[in-house]
Amino acid sequence: MRLLRLLSYAGAGYLAFRVGFPDEGAPGIYHAVTVPVLIGGAVGVFILLKAIDLGSRGLALGIELGFGAAVFLYLGFTLPQQSGRAPLSQVLSGEVPRRAQARKGLEKIGLDPEGPAGVLTKIFPE
Repeated sequence: MRLLRLLSYAGAGYLAFRVGFPDEGAPGIYHAVTVPVLIGGAVGVFILLKAIDLGSRGLALGIELGFGAAVFLYLGFTLPQQSGRAPLSQVLSGEVPRRAQARKGLEKIGLDPEGPAGVLTKIFPE
């Protein structure tokens, strides 16, 4: 169960940045490398938690959430964009992704923004 939670943190972070910031820079190996890195990181944290066999549930949850934060920061500062500015740099300067960008992001990853996946666009402002 813990491994699934760790993988869901990584997957949710990746999906959020791919949908919210669809204006990628030049195509390259970024996505081919990032997905295995995220999966490997999740498996690594899972093995660490198993090996240590933490007696404190709070500490284990803290490590899991720390992994989620690390995924968020990694993607936020490394996802290539056409503007040359990383997604979190854009957010920190006041540029927030809009619903139209999210629709474009869903289309870019092969999901129909008018279908069931379109509900993801509701978290973005008009």
